[in-house]
Amino acid sequence: MRVAFTGPECSGKTELSKWVSKSFSLPYVPEYARSYLEEINHPYTAEDLMQIAKGQLTSWDTEDFVADTEMLVILIWFEEKFGEAPKELIEFVKDTHFDHYFLCKPDIPWVYDRLRENPHDRDRLFDIYKKYLEAFELPYTVIEGDFESREKRVAEVIEGDGKMLKR
Repeated sequence: MRVAFTGPECSGKTELSKWVSKSFSLPYVPEYARSYLEEINHPYTAEDLMQIAKGQLTSWDTEDFVADTEMLVILIWFEEKFGEAPKELIEFVKDTHFDHYFLCKPDIPWVYDRLRENPHDRDRLFDIYKKYLEAFELPYTVIEGDFESREKRVAEVIEGDGKMLKR
């Protein structure tokens, strides 16, 4: 089973992906961007985002895992910061397969982190994520509410889709 969490920053992706990893005994793959950005000593560039995308792709080296982030995050981030995304990045989205995407709604408080940039337009960004999930025809479920409600909904989707658990 390969599941990914997506959505605006500070919408619960990391916490939920770690919970799924533990609850369903799946390897957890963290967001590569965090380690990459911690290492560079300059404001990130479009080329840095492409390196982040490539690093994230290579981190998915097992068949079954939970991804804290996925290519749509990088695609939308790229477009927000630098305009039109390179075709290569769009191909990364098309070529990446997950059994299911969980789109985290930003209905939880935004918490400062030196790598976060968008405290005021998370709802607008959420709508962009939803638009892209639909445009790429990716299977997804919106996850919202408090953490307990989010856990319950994620478990219902994973347990209710027997083909994900039997892979």
